[in-house]
Amino acid sequence: DDKEEEYLGGISDVMKKISEDTGLEFQYVIDDNYGDALRGVDKGEVDIIAAFTNDYSWAEEKKVKLTDSYLDISMSAVVKGNTSEENAGKIAIVKDYYIGRMVEKEFPDKIFVEYSTMQECIDSVRRGDTDITFMPTFCANSLISGARNINLKTFSMPNLNYSMAIGVSENEDAMLYNIINKAVYSIPSDEIDSYMMNNSLSYEMDKTLLDVVLDNYLMIIFILILFIITFGIIFYLRSKYRIQKEQIAE
Repeated sequence: DDKEEEYLGGISDVMKKISEDTGLEFQYVIDDNYGDALRGVDKGEVDIIAAFTNDYSWAEEKKVKLTDSYLDISMSAVVKGNTSEENAGKIAIVKDYYIGRMVEKEFPDKIFVEYSTMQECIDSVRRGDTDITFMPTFCANSLISGARNINLKTFSMPNLNYSMAIGVSENEDAMLYNIINKAVYSIPSDEIDSYMMNNSLSYEMDKTLLDVVLDNYLMIIFILILFIITFGIIFYLRSKYRIQKEQIAE
């Protein structure tokens, strides 16, 4: 939350729970994109990535140790019209994100276009620059909400589902890793599910003026019609009054 300068979301709630259970205090670094977070670990600027795909080869490549997984992620495709994963030619992916790696393996014969964020991928599909994009279901449902995305739809991609863990820099003390890993393991899965559900329900995108207009177009039309009718009545009454005044004067 930029206004409160606070790190919010389901993943944040998991980290807060770990902090409560262990006494560890975390300083949060909000990066513009996931690639910056990975580079932060590589440069020693960041010690922990709170959301890291539970893939040991990926973790080894990025120089982190994985905790036990704490969240299963269901994946969805976002398309425009009747596009499917079979007839899609261009796929929008987020640069440096693990999902892009999965998708490239799943569809090696497709053309991939990289963007910095999931929102940019959604916008690309809406404009027709690409045909399809893939992301966690809760992200897809949130990002395509709003009238401007009325032509977009989602469908599940269970073959791309994955699990989430916490990535701890391999340069960190083993004791820190063990404490965090034990804390992750001790959080009940239904509690983590509640974190994610509560935050997905309260999630609200920043809306542009176009979003506001499209979401409320019926009310705007009604107000315009009411204004026209009111203006017409006033004009009629003023004209009638003027004519009556002229007749009296004669």
